Amino acid sequence: MSTLRGSGSDLVQRLNAISEVEKSIGNLLRHAQTCISELSKEKQISKTKMEESSQAFKKTLMQVEKELSEQMLYLSNVCVGSAHQGSTFASQQNIALAEAAELDLHRELNSIMEKHFGDTDMLE
Repeated sequence: MSTLRGSGSDLVQRLNAISEVEKSIGNLLRHAQTCISELSKEKQISKTKMEESSQAFKKTLMQVEKELSEQMLYLSNVCVGSAHQGSTFASQQNIALAEAAELDLHRELNSIMEKHFGDTDMLE
């Protein structure tokens, strides 16, 4: 059960990271809006203020790009079937098939034993 909790908390962390990226994109748009609106004014803010705004834009853009790249890398690993959190479906399916095959073999052996020897206690 601890692995389920672990993968659940990882999912929550990923969702929180995406939520933070969404907020950063909002900040990115505000920085761009500030720069553009100041450029359109007749009396512009000082050069240092403009550089601060553009640096804040660049920094936020880099953070957004980094986080989105990490999320896309994770998703590409999930899509190609690499090991990741919660990737137990194939294992569970293999176990179910093996159990079904074992049960079929057991029934078949019992049938053969009963037909030829009349005694099925030997297999149980």
